[in-house]
Amino acid sequence: MNQIKGSTIHAVDGDIGKVVDCYFDEQRWAVRYLVVETGTWLSGRQVLISPASVDRVDWNEGKVNLNIDRMRVKNSPSADFTRPVSREYESSYSEYYGYPRYWEGTDIWGSAATPRAYGSRSETAARTTGGESYPASEARGTMGTAASSERRVADSQLRSAKDVAGYHIRATDGEIGHIDDFLVDRDSWVVDSILIDTSNMPGGKPVLLRRERIDRIDWNNKEIRVRATTQEIKNSPEYVEETTFGRRR
Repeated sequence: MNQIKGSTIHAVDGDIGKVVDCYFDEQRWAVRYLVVETGTWLSGRQVLISPASVDRVDWNEGKVNLNIDRMRVKNSPSADFTRPVSREYESSYSEYYGYPRYWEGTDIWGSAATPRAYGSRSETAARTTGGESYPASEARGTMGTAASSERRVADSQLRSAKDVAGYHIRATDGEIGHIDDFLVDRDSWVVDSILIDTSNMPGGKPVLLRRERIDRIDWNNKEIRVRATTQEIKNSPEYVEETTFGRRR
């Protein structure tokens, strides 16, 4: 995910800002939103962009091209980034863009395996451009305000990649290194592997560990617990960063 941070987000009619973070679903390990800083365009407002709105990524240019216009983004539901993303907010977001609810279904993206297929099932193509402003009163109540119930906060499955960066890796027999990055499948936007930095140990190096070997994220202790021994991780081949698109984001 480090590779996509700092990329310019380009709508069909111009730039809207730069990627500053990614929100992933800790249950499915899929990137659900890019967090975009709009700079002076929207007075520093940050917005969420779903991978369903991404047309293509130009890695040589450091640009993420969207299939929606600037007005569509401008009028989208406002988000309070000081609080967890609630399911209520996501429902309003999906309603605004006309996207199906990805959490309703058995596949990674609800009834689809990729965000491109998921986005193509939008209720109407007209929702990809323009659109009236989302009512501020509704938008404020969807991201998790002081009046939000514990249930709405609890049902949030989204986590910030920026927050998880640096979490220690807890193997079955001890601690070994920390998380440096996530590698994401370019089609499904699902985390494929985690990149572990073991340079704090003798002979340390960057290594990959498949997502299937992750047991859980310990949020209280800021650790990622994995189903592997320290020796297994040490013996993993050194990771050499891909120079082409590959699976990395």
